[in-house]
Amino acid sequence: MFVDGQYEYMLELHRGCSRKCAFCAYSYYSHPYREATEEKLLDKIGDICNIDKTPENKIILTQTSSHHYSKKLLEYLVFLGKLPRYTSSIISDMYKYPDVTDLWNQSRSFFRMGVEGFSERERRRWGKYISNEMLVGLPGIISSETFRLFFIAHLPGQTIKDINEFLGIARKMDDRYPGRKIRIQAFTTTCTYNHTNPIVFFEKKFSPELRQYLQEHRTTESGNVRIKIWKNEPQKNFLFMNTLSLANRKLSKVLAKTVKSTTKEAFNRLAKDAMNIGALFSEYDPEKTFATDHIFHYRDSRNDIRNRYKKILQTF
Repeated sequence: MFVDGQYEYMLELHRGCSRKCAFCAYSYYSHPYREATEEKLLDKIGDICNIDKTPENKIILTQTSSHHYSKKLLEYLVFLGKLPRYTSSIISDMYKYPDVTDLWNQSRSFFRMGVEGFSERERRRWGKYISNEMLVGLPGIISSETFRLFFIAHLPGQTIKDINEFLGIARKMDDRYPGRKIRIQAFTTTCTYNHTNPIVFFEKKFSPELRQYLQEHRTTESGNVRIKIWKNEPQKNFLFMNTLSLANRKLSKVLAKTVKSTTKEAFNRLAKDAMNIGALFSEYDPEKTFATDHIFHYRDSRNDIRNRYKKILQTF
């Protein structure tokens, strides 16, 4: 892979994810969770370095979450000068394994961090346990000036109050780290309901009020801390992606709520891409087998997953 004037070699570290966040299909779709042995990875890294001795070229391991790497593997990549300049990271792990975080800091890596929910309430509801205190404390464990955070707009039950809770982070950071220049790039996008992820049980609604509020507060500054909000999809895109992601689930109900022009455009695009329109119209059968139904080696079986989200429904 050629990126920004350098080659990046990708090795597969693991498949699937042991976490079960409601809005992510990865751990439910790519299963069971398994990973390559450290010995095989070290040997493969050595082989790559013997073939390509160009110092600028790097090695990345999928998935790119920084704290999926073992410390020994990281130290080896740092020694070889092959650690990539960017990585995705799970914030709770950055606090849990400070020695690994320090290794990434030494490489001047650029972190991408999925926060998903604007408030603690949202994150706890959907399984992403990141506290506001963790967000405020990021400058204390990361040396870079810029933080790139990712959020999901229009999650079920999301409110303007949730967004305000995140915007208040700038003020708290400025109080804690006076004089330090901090730039937060907050990327917001809609949640795609995938066939395999449990959030499909929840009605997905576009909120014009939330979108307008995000646009109005696109830039928030407090002292030396600045939050810049990037991209938030318009309703037309939201509805079309909803159409695709709810295929063979609740599509007829989704289309019944769309305006005619949007529905027509969605179908034109579907037809152009040779999608099976008939299959999209079939109503979701509650007894239909999920891709997750046979993951019995996890604590959560099919009924456990369903019951978990039934309980969440009661909180709305």
